[in-house]
Amino acid sequence: MNLRKRFHLIFALIILIPLTSMIFTFAFAWIGWNSRIETGDDLEAPRYLHSVLLEILSGDYDEKSMADRGIVFILDNRGNVLYAHPQLIKVYPHILDSKWEDSGKELYGLLMEDMPQIPFSFAVFRYRGDAGLAIFAQSLVSVHSSAINMVIKLVWIFYLGFILFPTLAMSYFIRPMAKSILDLEKAVGEIGKGNWDVTLPPFNKGKRHPFAHLIKAFDQMRKELKENHDRQQRIMMAISHDLKTPLTSIKGYVEALQDGMAQNPEDLALYTSIIMEKTNLLEERISDLIHFSRLQTTEWQSRFSEFILPELLAEAAGIFRNDALIRKRRLLQELNLPSTQVIRGDRKMLFQVLENLFDNACRYTEEGDTIRFSAKIIKGKILISMEDSGAGIEEAHVPHIFDTFYRADSGRNTRGIGVGLASAKTIVKSHGGDIYYSHTSLGGACFLIELPLPL
Repeated sequence: MNLRKRFHLIFALIILIPLTSMIFTFAFAWIGWNSRIETGDDLEAPRYLHSVLLEILSGDYDEKSMADRGIVFILDNRGNVLYAHPQLIKVYPHILDSKWEDSGKELYGLLMEDMPQIPFSFAVFRYRGDAGLAIFAQSLVSVHSSAINMVIKLVWIFYLGFILFPTLAMSYFIRPMAKSILDLEKAVGEIGKGNWDVTLPPFNKGKRHPFAHLIKAFDQMRKELKENHDRQQRIMMAISHDLKTPLTSIKGYVEALQDGMAQNPEDLALYTSIIMEKTNLLEERISDLIHFSRLQTTEWQSRFSEFILPELLAEAAGIFRNDALIRKRRLLQELNLPSTQVIRGDRKMLFQVLENLFDNACRYTEEGDTIRFSAKIIKGKILISMEDSGAGIEEAHVPHIFDTFYRADSGRNTRGIGVGLASAKTIVKSHGGDIYYSHTSLGGACFLIELPLPL
């Protein structure tokens, strides 16, 4: 059963359940009301006859007032007349002297024959252990009938309200909700087919909509999925391009070797060295892709543990100092953190971030340029910076430098494939921090890492 049929079933049940309950309630109430026997003062009789029968049978009644009480005739179980209406005695003077052994049926038939315009009824009672029969005009129960009718009307009003309120609520709340859900279901189906530009159910921003937040969240999810899909397409194109370039070179030189173009040892050595260089480049790019793909999962975050950050920074500074000497760069070191400062994270991954930033600083500076590596605590956060006196990054490229496979300057050393800074951002954010680009007094690029202090 699909979602639409389920909603139709719910709407039907909202109406049918209270309606069915109402019918059964009235049926049982009517049966119970008419069959109810009231017991008290040695008398068992229908509740609407109990008080008047008790007055007559106990002899505590006024003849004149009793004339309008509706009781016509009362017989005991032996057919003896216990009471007769004064008007009946006038019509049938000998009625009191008669004996109606057949449970009053003959008398009831006589009354119905002589006075058909008056609706008569009869009821069985028990007084002091003996059974009896009472014949009465139905007007006797008119007061009770009015009360019953009033109760019935009130119950009808209650049940109608019980039906109308859910119906109105269904129209005002459930129907728009159902329509929105069905529209969302349709949109999900379209997205499942790859239609990322599906139109979501509209809603008036000025009116309160039951699924406004859900629709906004769903639309945000749709946009993010579309962006991820487009990003994956760009990633695949970038991977294809970055891997194809060295492969094409390798293939070209291998074909040249096969064709015998390298006739002397010098040419052979040159070709093989180029092939080795392109192979190393290809291997490096594949390693970068594997590293980047691992970062997209959360499994590596299970290795988080507490470690002393100044020890990591001192170790990194020692390595950077040796590399700076080899590359003929000037390294400044300003590490001003408490020696026991502890953070929680992946020590190896954070070291890779620092290593990547230092390698970029060396790559985009010249011999004799300065690189400054610093760390301090500002406004309750750990701030680590890597600055250089190189050419820096053009303003047009700054918003995109952390995008995957983005390379700001094709004229620079393009050995990487543009995942270094994207990986760094992923690692830092997984530690609850952030990384961003800024200007520096040295005149070049400055990358700042913010990490939260542990609670």
